[in-house]
Amino acid sequence: MTYEETYQLVTEELLESNFAALTESDIKTKVVAWAERYCIPEAYALYQMRTNHAFRLNFAKDPKKQNAAEIAAERFLTENLPGCTVVNLPNGGPNAMQVVGGLIIPKSDRNYANAKTVDFRITCPAGNFTVHATHKRTSGDGGAQKNQAKDVENYLDECQRNVDPQDIFAALLDGDYYNDERMKLMRRLYAAEGKIIVCTSDEFVMSVMPTLIQRTS
Repeated sequence: MTYEETYQLVTEELLESNFAALTESDIKTKVVAWAERYCIPEAYALYQMRTNHAFRLNFAKDPKKQNAAEIAAERFLTENLPGCTVVNLPNGGPNAMQVVGGLIIPKSDRNYANAKTVDFRITCPAGNFTVHATHKRTSGDGGAQKNQAKDVENYLDECQRNVDPQDIFAALLDGDYYNDERMKLMRRLYAAEGKIIVCTSDEFVMSVMPTLIQRTS
């Protein structure tokens, strides 16, 4: 299963879970408000709610607002890197890990303003190294997408100053925003010296990690 397939599965699971969590009162309130907004007969909307599964799911919380991409990445990496330990690190709070000047610094030690945090820490007994990865799944093309890409660039700017060969920094970039042209540019800017990895999640588990393990074991 590819990362994208895992992502689609996770979004479906979250959507079903979100709908199951709705109470009858929640459902009726949402459907009645929707019917009024679009001038649809209330009885028709309630009938669709009872008989049309796809229609019902429209009223559940959007999985994209629940870090579906990050949940999918954790599952995908864990399932495809047997024997390795994949830790999904917090984005904030004292246990978050920041990258500052090539160093990994816990926020509990010092909170650097605007410092980018590590999404995943990956270790494998077969290799003498630790991967500190940021992950983005970005679709479409616009201002919000460019902001996400800028976050990745800021992360990698700090990673470039790493001098510890046992710390490997990576950007796992998924979604149609990261086309061949953009990936080539990111690699040219940040991965040319071999100290930083820029790849998709699929590439990471299929070729990058096996190569790293072989090289360091």
